[in-house]
Amino acid sequence: MQRFFLTHSNYNSVIHYCQKEIIHAMDVNAKIIFLEYKDAGTTIRNLSKLTVNYDKVWFETKDIEDGSTWVQAVLNKINTTPRLIKVTGVQTDMCVYNTVECLRSIYPKTRLHAVQNA
Repeated sequence: MQRFFLTHSNYNSVIHYCQKEIIHAMDVNAKIIFLEYKDAGTTIRNLSKLTVNYDKVWFETKDIEDGSTWVQAVLNKINTTPRLIKVTGVQTDMCVYNTVECLRSIYPKTRLHAVQNA
């Protein structure tokens, strides 16, 4: 989640729901992958600082809307096939949609969830 994609009107709400998802992921010992769109700045500090002492977090930079290639690369690197992937993001009609659709073809047995409001 990068500030570049948020408007003033949705900022607090989106950050709140993203924080909840990150905290839940850490509570259940899940892996967290932050995908940052190239040239759009870094992940919002309030989100990334939640994971400072968490060892199952990766930051990747992508240059296209579909982030599935980067997700797959991280999961391959750590030798994991996920049962569930949750995707958050503001651009639900572009980045989130494209990532989820491509992940669906890469991991047909994995449950995919685009998180509402985050």
